[in-house]
Amino acid sequence: MKKNGLSAAFIKNLAIVLMFVNHFCAAWNTAIPNNSWFLKEGHWYFTRISFPIFGFLIAEGMSHTKSRTKYMLRVLFVAIISEIAYDWALNGNWFYPDDQNVYFDLLFGMIAIVVYDKFKDQILIWLPIVILICLLTIILNFNYCIMAVLTCLFSYFYKDDKEKLCSALFIILLSCSYLIYFIQAWKKGWDLAWVLPYLIPAARTEAHCILAIPLIYHYNGEKGNQLTKWFYYLFYPAHLLLIGLIFNILVKK
Repeated sequence: MKKNGLSAAFIKNLAIVLMFVNHFCAAWNTAIPNNSWFLKEGHWYFTRISFPIFGFLIAEGMSHTKSRTKYMLRVLFVAIISEIAYDWALNGNWFYPDDQNVYFDLLFGMIAIVVYDKFKDQILIWLPIVILICLLTIILNFNYCIMAVLTCLFSYFYKDDKEKLCSALFIILLSCSYLIYFIQAWKKGWDLAWVLPYLIPAARTEAHCILAIPLIYHYNGEKGNQLTKWFYYLFYPAHLLLIGLIFNILVKK
């Protein structure tokens, strides 16, 4: 008997559609700079909800997978094969070290979960390691950095308590969106022309990740009618290659 609420298939499929829209619009705006509010900023206000869903589903996967090692190796594999396509599609170069694809964020979130599970009764061990993982995501220019690690970790912490999970995610997503902003501002040398517009909360697009919380709250714990798992893994590099092809070859011609 089906439960009320949203299945994993529904929220996962929604997340990949929104991710595609996000990447397509971002690549369009990079390849063909224009004054379209939607392409420059508007789409971020709803497409950003895809990441918290991915982080939440990673925690679900870590709770139910038969082999965490194989699961993490699959994520690592996709992260590696996607990086060139990611740089090409969104930054117009085959190598762009200032931005990494989201699978690396998710992988480090998985590592944090493993560390917590191994030393859960020894906070003086697992907490410093998790802090180090968070610092590494900043140093390595991960897309969501600290937000990614904490989203995955707290989704795992509170996997059996939706109220606590959603409260924790609200705090994490909102606070980390501004923390990411300050990290970016610091890396840009506190250029006021870049910094000041983002002081307005509505302009801080990462903060709109919180719109994913109602979807996560209504998750019913069922898989739903999912496609093969390799479709979801390979969709990521495939859609980036498609976007790169459109905007770096077809459009520029």
